[in-house]
Amino acid sequence: MRSTHAGFFAGMAGLLLPPLLFAQATIDPSDSQRSLFRALEQTGRAIAIDDAPSSGTREFQIQWRSAQATAGSARVERLQIVKRIEHNMPPPRQRSSELAKDQLVVVVHDRQGTIRYSQIIMDPRLIISEFPDERGNLHRDNFYRTDVTLAVSVPNSIDVAEILVFKPDWDRSGVLQLSQVAVMTLPDTK
Repeated sequence: MRSTHAGFFAGMAGLLLPPLLFAQATIDPSDSQRSLFRALEQTGRAIAIDDAPSSGTREFQIQWRSAQATAGSARVERLQIVKRIEHNMPPPRQRSSELAKDQLVVVVHDRQGTIRYSQIIMDPRLIISEFPDERGNLHRDNFYRTDVTLAVSVPNSIDVAEILVFKPDWDRSGVLQLSQVAVMTLPDTK
């Protein structure tokens, strides 16, 4: 008798548990994408992002130097390409389009000024430290480096003209705002 009931309850748990877990996970990942697209539209550029798989990737190793690195830097800083690497595989897929204050949005424009690609990355300038005080309570400090290298992978089908870096912020009503913090214009290779 005991094994019959155990089997029944295990079977019922298997039938009921996944739908219950799925019903609780009602986060629509496209809400984050829509919010990001609305913020990108505020830049005044056309958006034509192609989600078709690319056969290759152009990776840019970029040097970012700044005189003073802060979370809310008001001036737009310059970037410099250190290295370009061609890969015979598609760029990494963005697993989540949810943004946080310690992330950046990298945007790629083509020669027509159209936004063709975007990528969310952790702010490479940011160093987070947590230290306990004498009572054992953790305190967080953020430090920003002034000299970092970041990698940006772009589908090789895009004729990259400009790479821009934006810092996300949210207004009081929760609407995403993007502030440009760095830019790099690539020379025309044609």
